[in-house]
Amino acid sequence: MARERISLVFVLVLLLSFLALAACDSSEERAEEHFKSGLELIDKGDIERATIELRNALKLNNEHVPARLAFARILRDGGNDRTAYSQYLTVAEQEPQNFEAQIALSEMALENYDMAELKKHSEQALEIEPANLEAMSLNNTQQYLSAMDAKDDAAMQAGVVKARELLEQDSSLVSARKVLIDDLVRKQQWEEALSQLQKAIEASPKEYELYRFRLSVLDRLGDTDNLRAELENTVSVFPENPEIKQALLSFYVKHNDLDAAEAFLRKEAESDDPAKTSQLISFVLQFRGPEAATAELERVLSDGRLPPMMFKAQLAQLKYRGGDLAGAIADMQAVVDENQPAEGEAASPELNNVKVDLARMYAQQGNMVEARRLVENVLSVDSANPEASKLKANWLIQDDKTDDAIVLLRDALSNSPEDASLMTLMASAYERQGNKELMAEMLSQAMEASRDAPTETLRYARYLMAEEQMLPAESVLIESLRANPDNLELLAMLGGLYIKMENWAQAKGVITRLNELGTDQATNAALSLQAQSLAGQNRNEDLVAMLQGVEGNPGTKKAANIAIFRTRASTDGPEGALNFVEDLLKDAPGDPDYTYLKAGALVALQRPDEAEAIYRDLVTQNPQKPRLWATLHRLYLLKGDTEKASETLREAMEANPDSAELKLSMAQEVERSGDIEAAIKLYEELYETHSNSVVVANNLASLLADNRQDEASLAKAYAVARRLRGTETPALQDTYGWIAFRQGNVEEALPYLKAASDALANDPTVQYHYAKALAAAGRTEDALEQFKKSAAMLDESGSIPAYQQDLDDEIARLSKPADQ
Repeated sequence: MARERISLVFVLVLLLSFLALAACDSSEERAEEHFKSGLELIDKGDIERATIELRNALKLNNEHVPARLAFARILRDGGNDRTAYSQYLTVAEQEPQNFEAQIALSEMALENYDMAELKKHSEQALEIEPANLEAMSLNNTQQYLSAMDAKDDAAMQAGVVKARELLEQDSSLVSARKVLIDDLVRKQQWEEALSQLQKAIEASPKEYELYRFRLSVLDRLGDTDNLRAELENTVSVFPENPEIKQALLSFYVKHNDLDAAEAFLRKEAESDDPAKTSQLISFVLQFRGPEAATAELERVLSDGRLPPMMFKAQLAQLKYRGGDLAGAIADMQAVVDENQPAEGEAASPELNNVKVDLARMYAQQGNMVEARRLVENVLSVDSANPEASKLKANWLIQDDKTDDAIVLLRDALSNSPEDASLMTLMASAYERQGNKELMAEMLSQAMEASRDAPTETLRYARYLMAEEQMLPAESVLIESLRANPDNLELLAMLGGLYIKMENWAQAKGVITRLNELGTDQATNAALSLQAQSLAGQNRNEDLVAMLQGVEGNPGTKKAANIAIFRTRASTDGPEGALNFVEDLLKDAPGDPDYTYLKAGALVALQRPDEAEAIYRDLVTQNPQKPRLWATLHRLYLLKGDTEKASETLREAMEANPDSAELKLSMAQEVERSGDIEAAIKLYEELYETHSNSVVVANNLASLLADNRQDEASLAKAYAVARRLRGTETPALQDTYGWIAFRQGNVEEALPYLKAASDALANDPTVQYHYAKALAAAGRTEDALEQFKKSAAMLDESGSIPAYQQDLDDEIARLSKPADQ
């Protein structure tokens, strides 16, 4: 029986082996059939079905190299380079000697400017077929580009010579022609570069980068007619490419051919894509006005071809912009209500976007309860929704809950890794935490994600300039200007940077460029920079002459006269400035700006009563101008008339109850009067609406840390003051250092308090703070000296601060002999 069982097992094993072999053969045979069918379909032009057949072949036989190569070719021809690259790479791993795969990988590496991969695969291709011209060309291109990176001119020139030799043997070698094109562009031989580009495009008519290069050359040549024709041609060759469509649209707008731009967008909107219709409506709104946009939206809605939700929401937004706030919010709420999903179903992304827009409306109207409810509703079903995340993160940052904001933003960035505004918010959160390194990193990443867009570039450059990193700031501004050569803000900031660097020649170049733009804004910016440049070089006579030369222009007259007034004040003193402004008032009697300047000159001439009469008259005529009230208030303080100063401030607040400037002055006045709790309340109110203000944050944190002992107040002071970490401003150093000390971080506090003590040597409170930290660090003698310094100042001033008793106790304690 045992032998029979063994025989039976043996037979079964043999049978299973035969079945497995049969299945294997059947699988490979079926794979081959799918492959052959795929090739036949390719010959017939039926690419969609051919793709299915090739996929089936690879499912049955993953090592079917011809099928994978055919599949890779289809992918590449269809523009799916990433997946094609993966397929070719699989072939190269299975068959390292496969020449087709190595060449394809080399070509795609060159298109992506991946030098490591280009070197690897071109060398492998050349090893397989040393005499192959395509392999030689790709390898030569890699060597040329490497030489360019290394700034090796001799090796680059050798690459150009080799490229010409290869093209003489085979004119279709696109990689060799790219070397010639690059060399010609570097030498600014534009016409020859265009000729070579035409030949490259004829050899490779579907390579988008060649068209982009030709557009760039035409732009450099300023050949507007051919640039337009080429843009239109490129759109026809690549009809699904959004970048080139946007470039053509921007060209039309830049050259004020709004009819062509609108016609282009209307043709795009003929599709069933609501986003394209929305783009048309945005264009109409921007260039034809809200009435035309409203009519367009009503036409789209009456047509009924597209889902109405998005367009009803846009109508509500137009109504909101037009000032009908309540009506707009009601309409938007109706859109939300009408499109609520059925029970158990999730809200669509479009509905969530409408909810976020409605939340913005509620927030702008001060209804934060409803705004936050809507945002939380969106995030409950779409936790990484970028727009909802931005709103909530901004609120968290304003509430100093920066850790929560950062967690939320990281989650949103994981789903939208190229969203520059998410990165900007992250930078804001890090700024609140006083983490300048991470703040700078996020600002830089935001700029990169936006592809050097002006807004992000300006923000990062502003930070670099504040950190005295002038050369990096110059670099990022120039890089953005390459893509945005006419951007006024970029040019103005670059010009201002050169003036700070005292690089007068480069500043002059920017001024010239601004004047070339020819717009009123650009001309005014150029005049401002020219005035700053001349003033910076102490060329006051030239400055006055320049300003007098433009004061006849109505658009620049007043600005020029004000600048001349300031120059007169610095060169001729207040008397000369007063004479100048009185001459101006003869031609423009009662002009409020010139009258204001006259009052300032009178103050400088120690004629405060005359100035007071002028300021009082100005505030009577212009009660809603907080700046005038603030100036009058400061004048009374300068005169020592605190009663009138207080009375003026109360009048100002009645006329301008929402003015942050006046509320800040009121808080400071209440603080000076000794009513600390009232001052804290005012600062807290200010902080709710102006939490980005460093002055408000510093004053609030300082008052909390100096006058309250409870843990909650100290924690709030720290949350508000964290942004001051790393500051070099003495008053801010004192605030941050004192709060750090109060929290027990003595070692962190000491350098801040030492720097503040040195800079504010006559402030008894600052000296007291530093003394307390020294005592806590065990530096008894230094602490005693500081306490005595603070006490001497207080004795001299006659003031008795809240910490007076502690100061006396500390001096007594530290003065005792060590053995007592």
